Amino acid sequence: MIILGTVMLILSCLMAVPSTSLLPLAIALFLLGLGWNFAYVAGSTLLADQLSPEERAKTQGFNDLLLGFGAASGSFGSGVIFAASGYGHWDS
Repeated sequence: MIILGTVMLILSCLMAVPSTSLLPLAIALFLLGLGWNFAYVAGSTLLADQLSPEERAKTQGFNDLLLGFGAASGSFGSGVIFAASGYGHWDS
């Protein structure tokens, strides 16, 4: 499932870059979400299977915390990059 999720993520990236119309971009975003979920759930299951019951909740919680910080940092960073590149600002 992790490999299938990774393939979907790569396919999503390859589809999104040249997309100029709504349908291919919507399909790319769908594949992005589906690939993310496949890889995330399978990875979380793999992690939980390797832990003892005593350490499972704490480790899973810390893993979720790191993923949340990573997602927030990526979102913030992309906004900074778009703003610095002048995305959305057109000369009148």
